[in-house]
Amino acid sequence: MIRFIAALLFAVSGFMWGNSRSMQLKRKVEVCVQLDELLRFFDMRVRYRCDDVYEICRELDAASFSSLDFISLLPVDYSPCVDFHEAWCSAVTSQDELGDEEKNLLVRFGNVLGTCDAEGFHNAVEALRSELDILGSRRRDEYSSKGRVCRSIGPMLGIVAGLAVI
Repeated sequence: MIRFIAALLFAVSGFMWGNSRSMQLKRKVEVCVQLDELLRFFDMRVRYRCDDVYEICRELDAASFSSLDFISLLPVDYSPCVDFHEAWCSAVTSQDELGDEEKNLLVRFGNVLGTCDAEGFHNAVEALRSELDILGSRRRDEYSSKGRVCRSIGPMLGIVAGLAVI
């Protein structure tokens, strides 16, 4: 009886591992979608409302970017002691859930903030969005192929381990 329970636990843990790995890949896709929304959010605020970065950061707190936790670490008021670009960079690098490519893209975006006119900012955002489109399609491909494999192999490995116990 104990071997049967152990086999069942191995099968369940294999299923949970496969599902967990698949959800990690899905979160990477969601991060890319929210990054695109973030870039468009900044672009619209700078181009059409001429907001500065602190006003935009105040509005970001009210917006729903659930996968982008670094937003809560951004400064919302000007302080002569705090450099916005350094605060942006440290906030982005502090979020562990972001991949290296996403962090690199966000750091480059943060370096553009507040350094050029509205048209130059729009051009920079469009270039970053085209890079993000490529990254997003790669993340979607990873999720569709690797996610399916993880959801299949996880339970199978769990069942094989369970059978080995029996």
